Amino acid sequence: MDDWFGSYEATVRNILRDWMQNNVLSYGHQKDSATQRISEWSAIRYDLNRTDEERENAGTQVDAWQRLQSEWAGDQNYYDGLLSSLGEAKFKVVTLFLGYALDGTHTDNINDYKECVKTNVSKDDNIDLALIQTKDKKLPSDVSDPIRLDDVTNDGQVKVGEDVALVGYNWGPVIASSDKGLRVQKTDGKISQESDGIRVLYSIPSLAGSSGSPVFNKSGKLVAINYAGYSTTQSFNYGILAKYLKTLAMQ
Repeated sequence: MDDWFGSYEATVRNILRDWMQNNVLSYGHQKDSATQRISEWSAIRYDLNRTDEERENAGTQVDAWQRLQSEWAGDQNYYDGLLSSLGEAKFKVVTLFLGYALDGTHTDNINDYKECVKTNVSKDDNIDLALIQTKDKKLPSDVSDPIRLDDVTNDGQVKVGEDVALVGYNWGPVIASSDKGLRVQKTDGKISQESDGIRVLYSIPSLAGSSGSPVFNKSGKLVAINYAGYSTTQSFNYGILAKYLKTLAMQ
């Protein structure tokens, strides 16, 4: 088991507990609804003042609702069983494979990817950062100007209203794919809220797939790593201050 997962285990258990409880309640409500429908249709089924056609239709409805009642009761019992055993559940995080492929290469199987390894992960729940590195510790041959962490200041200061830009791949290949291969996007914005010392809010629009993208100031220095946002808007997104990436790299 990866040691870093210990700090997240309580959070995972709470998420699973909420999900299981919601399912228990949901299927319970559906089962109770089916019970009510069975009672209503049964009253018609055995009402001698009803026509044969009405009573036959009511019988069909009773049978259908009884099947649903049984199905929903089974689902409720299933999630209730999961919930009762959650306290004894053991978690294990397994990394199957980490790797990358260069633009323009064919990827028919796992051997077509350049393998990477995880070198460090933040143990702080509030700092959603991890470091990966190529297994042979070599950059692709056409990378000539990597981001330098030497330029990252230890105070991590950013100012509200400061111009910033994100360079990344929003929605991954969905947007990046073109007739000329993958094309990176640059999106601009401003720091929109004073940092809490760990993360910073900015108005840069971003979509899923841009997590881990670098955020630069107008001098081209790394100030944050994009990691989260709100699903209802694109222009309220968060980045972890770059000084924490520098700290991870130095450990």
